[in-house]
Order: sequence, then structure tokens, then C-alpha cells
Amino acid sequence: MRRYYGLDLWRARADGVPAWHVADLADALPPDCAVDRAEDPDGAWSRTDVLIAVVENTLLDLAYGLSGAKGAPPRVGPRWLREAGKRRLRTRHMKASDMDAQLARFASAAKEGRVKVG
Repeated sequence: MRRYYGLDLWRARADGVPAWHVADLADALPPDCAVDRAEDPDGAWSRTDVLIAVVENTLLDLAYGLSGAKGAPPRVGPRWLREAGKRRLRTRHMKASDMDAQLARFASAAKEGRVKVG
């Protein structure tokens, strides 16, 4: 609270700062605050940091694949992202015409209310 708002919690009560105001300020703390890091070390990863880690992991996968190295490359990022690298997702490629047909079926189902959108 002191770092971001200049509010000393020990003096806030003596200065007459209402508890609801302190709670609002606590709710608005940014993701890299010390409270979040103490609660969850991965909480310090901002969206930008995670996106950069995803790009780095992708480049590492590509480099390992091209080099013919055995095993998986070291992963970077928060724990959930590092562990996601251990699971390989199965993907399938489809032609643009097949994708258009699939999207048209989805749009039709959404229009009829058979699927929930949003």
C-alpha cells in the first residue's frame, strides 16, 4: 500500500482513513505487488511477461526440433505455463474451405440457440 499509494497501514487508522477505502485500494493493487507475489509467486507474471515466455518457449521448441536434440527444452514462465509444455496438444490441420464450413455450422447452431456464445 505504501509503495503504490503512499498509505501507511499503521497510520491509516489513526489518520481516520475508512476501512472501505483501504479495501478498495487493496483490491486495485497491480498484479506485481508484494502481496500477490507472497500469495502466489507466479502472480508476478504480467500478461506481457507471459506472452514473451510463450514466444520464447515456442522458439526453444523450434530450435530443439531443428537440432534433433532429445528430450524437451527447458521451459520459462509461470508454473502453469512450464507444466503446459509437458503436455503436447494434438492438433489437426484443415483446409480453409473446411474451416469456413465448420464456422458456418457453428454460426447456424448459435443462431438457433443450440450453443451458447460469449
